[in-house]
Amino acid sequence: MSNEIKYARRCDITNKGMNNGWVWGDGVFYTSTKELTLEECRKDREHILEVIKNIGCEISELDNVQNDKDFKTLESAIQRLDNNEDSNEDLLTIGYYTDYLYYTDWDVIEDDWYYLEDGTEIQTD
Repeated sequence: MSNEIKYARRCDITNKGMNNGWVWGDGVFYTSTKELTLEECRKDREHILEVIKNIGCEISELDNVQNDKDFKTLESAIQRLDNNEDSNEDLLTIGYYTDYLYYTDWDVIEDDWYYLEDGTEIQTD
């Protein structure tokens, strides 16, 4: 089994192991590909809409809005959302800037647990 690739997380849609992908919330849900993430953004449209309506600050004050380009990108996505003309990419943009989800890479921590490619969880303690 030592020759098998080890994965730090498991995709909640495919149930396959993953070492990079999107984290939803504080790790309550994981998606392994952009395609799956975009599909889930569409399914979560109403939740993403609620997040942007209730952010409690100006969009320019969000932690992930680092410069004028970020601000304009987010502002355009919100305008399309308000006009019911939003794309899945717009939802991903809004989700990212509001910390609804983010992309990351993980290192496998073998001292605790990990997953195999097929999603099997291996406990090592």
